[in-house]
Amino acid sequence: MARLLFAWELGWQLSHLSNIEMIVRPLVGKGHEIAVAARELQGAHEFFSGIVLQYYQSPFKQGKGPVLSEYLSYAHLLYTSGYADPRELAVLLSAWFGIIGSFRPDVIVFDHSPTALLASRAFDVRRVLIGSGFLVPPTEPLLGILPDIPRTPEILKKLEADERIVLRTVNQAVSPYGLAPLSRLSDIYSPVDESFLLTFPELDPFGVRESADYYGVWPVGRTVKPEWPESGNRRIFAYVTAFPGCRTLLRELISTEAAVLVYAPGIEPEIRNEVAGDNLRFTEHLVNLDDVAADCDLFVSHGAHTSVARMLLKGVPQFMIPNYKEQLFTALRVKEMGAGLVCERDQDSYLDALRAVLDDGKFREGALRFSRRHRNFDAESSAAGVGMRLKAYLSC
Repeated sequence: MARLLFAWELGWQLSHLSNIEMIVRPLVGKGHEIAVAARELQGAHEFFSGIVLQYYQSPFKQGKGPVLSEYLSYAHLLYTSGYADPRELAVLLSAWFGIIGSFRPDVIVFDHSPTALLASRAFDVRRVLIGSGFLVPPTEPLLGILPDIPRTPEILKKLEADERIVLRTVNQAVSPYGLAPLSRLSDIYSPVDESFLLTFPELDPFGVRESADYYGVWPVGRTVKPEWPESGNRRIFAYVTAFPGCRTLLRELISTEAAVLVYAPGIEPEIRNEVAGDNLRFTEHLVNLDDVAADCDLFVSHGAHTSVARMLLKGVPQFMIPNYKEQLFTALRVKEMGAGLVCERDQDSYLDALRAVLDDGKFREGALRFSRRHRNFDAESSAAGVGMRLKAYLSC
């Protein structure tokens, strides 16, 4: 019997669990023992309903960590995620040693889990990376230099210095456990047996990687059917959270005279009560995006990778207001392909840009070009392909 461990350490989106479920379910009943170490265990029982698994709570840095400098590369992401203090990192490593040593996996699948990757170096285990393009960073010339950072000599010199700071923390943390020191920070992510990029080449924030295997995006589970407002001559679906321009955006969505369906977790009740009306309705649950896209003229979001890609597959143009760097990079890729517009979080008005994407057919055509390029994509087949590769490792 082979043992397979899935590790999810960083990031809060439940799409991590959904992706794991897509791989796990076909493997059930094949004689393998499967465990999931998840950052968020709440809701796991719904994703893995009917499946017997072992569960672990992933160790991760609680709260926001200190900032090394402006966020320029993965070195800065790691620094805020427990890599500022070797003593704190050593505790996280010890917890991962406990999980891996207890379950004794033959294969570990890492979903945005750098500390689990680091800990796995102490074990004889196959290592597989999975995640969107942003979550599987390139390692040359330095670890995960962000796409919008100029590669000037001055900036590269600073990045090298910052990497040395984080690398020193890593090597101080692993030393008490008898692990060999890392030569470069990128050694955390290499070598691995295989990497599965859950994105499309056009949406990879680091650019198309010629030798990479792209597996597209998979649907998120636990969704409901959309119930659109009856009033409105077109249809807009908005998936947003609280941000500075939220009230303005929702008011102006009403002004488009479209039927607007909004999924907005965390929005204040005061705002919801103010804007809800004949042509704007809130849904309390995430709706099935394929059902939404079947009759949708515009998708409004922060640029979350999975939902943007799922709507592009159906040819729906995008209106994006990024909250975070990862969302910004997705949004910029969509803008580059002519399938949508990007706006700021605190604009005085969004109405002109909203009407531009709704009325100018070039944005719909940009989205349709993406849809046509990937018309043969099938998420079930993609997930099955990943599962087949994992089966090969489990059989070794």
